[in-house]
Amino acid sequence: HHHQQQQRSTRHAVEELVVLRKQLDDICFLRDNLEFVVSLSEYMQENPESIASRLLERVAAAELVQDVVQTEVRPYLKRHGLSDDACLLAYVRDLMRGVTGVASSIAGSAWESKAL
Repeated sequence: HHHQQQQRSTRHAVEELVVLRKQLDDICFLRDNLEFVVSLSEYMQENPESIASRLLERVAAAELVQDVVQTEVRPYLKRHGLSDDACLLAYVRDLMRGVTGVASSIAGSAWESKAL
């Protein structure tokens, strides 16, 4: 019985290490490929959709959004097996509701052009 508990404990530790490795790989991908720096503790509080939203939030001009979607957001979401259309739709909905930091930081209705 003690041997089975030890095996379960070892298996659990290995699974945790595998998850940590994937998280660190993703943090390195964000830093090295997208110039997006996030700490492990920050990363652990996020999910791929929220990180994609943060990638979009750092875009300063509406005319650059499409390029960022193509070169950063889509590859990042694809890496996680997620639909970019669903994520972008959720982002635009949040943008319209003022949930993200973007709507409050963009003067007037410039957020509308960003969403389009």
